[in-house]
Amino acid sequence: MATLPPAQQAAEYTKLGSGYLAQGLVPEAEQEFQTALSADPTDAAAHAGIAQVRERSGSADDARAEAQASIRLAPNVPAYLVLARIDLQASQLAAATSDVSNALRLAPTDPAALAMKSTLAAPRPIPPLVLLCR
Repeated sequence: MATLPPAQQAAEYTKLGSGYLAQGLVPEAEQEFQTALSADPTDAAAHAGIAQVRERSGSADDARAEAQASIRLAPNVPAYLVLARIDLQASQLAAATSDVSNALRLAPTDPAALAMKSTLAAPRPIPPLVLLCR
């Protein structure tokens, strides 16, 4: 891969990282995404991959920062979905809905974005009322 131009190197390493991530091999995925960013720091897909790694590692703030960096470089579905999941977890439903809408604008038939849209549309349980002592 060393003979490839930096952008192609980044694309290849990102593809490897995505494969590892799909298999649940988070440390291996992170290594490939980091190598992609070393080859081309402006690779939006590699930043989105790091965002997914950070999300899976429980680092919501770092995941958000990487997803936002990715979107600034090139709006993309994976980064918007990271933001949507983080916003949903934080009970920020309006923000999560906006993130999913942005993802669907880019890819109207993306299965993950459609699934997240369905999740957001599902009725939420109403918290039980606290009964006060008489």
